[in-house]
Amino acid sequence: MIRNFVKEICEKKPGKMWPYQFLKRHSDKLVTKFCFGMDCDRYRADSGYKYSLYFKLLKKKIEQYKIRLWLIYNMNEKGFLIGILLKIKRIFLKWRYKETKLKQMLQDGNYKWITLIACIYADGTALAPALIYQAISSKM
Repeated sequence: MIRNFVKEICEKKPGKMWPYQFLKRHSDKLVTKFCFGMDCDRYRADSGYKYSLYFKLLKKKIEQYKIRLWLIYNMNEKGFLIGILLKIKRIFLKWRYKETKLKQMLQDGNYKWITLIACIYADGTALAPALIYQAISSKM
């Protein structure tokens, strides 16, 4: 991709090793890291402060109502994009990479998914995980 950008700017194609040499020459200002995809809505909802408030309230309610551990469970889903690589090497300005918590690629949510569902109880027992695939519509 970098080679294509350079070709557009300079109107000639740089050598195969040019991007690596460029990054090496500017290693004081640039850093390369692998990033993983994250849905925009999930990124906006991700907050350590909100998690902390949630678990404090949960603990308070468990104690208040004397709820038994085998009655508490967590069910979670993890979506996987079909046909999209979720790991890619990105180039960042060093100072921006260090100052920001944004280290993922954001997805717009307009892709086909396979969903994994897992369920575990607070006492350590768990249900078998399940996969959900997109349904195939049939026109009759």
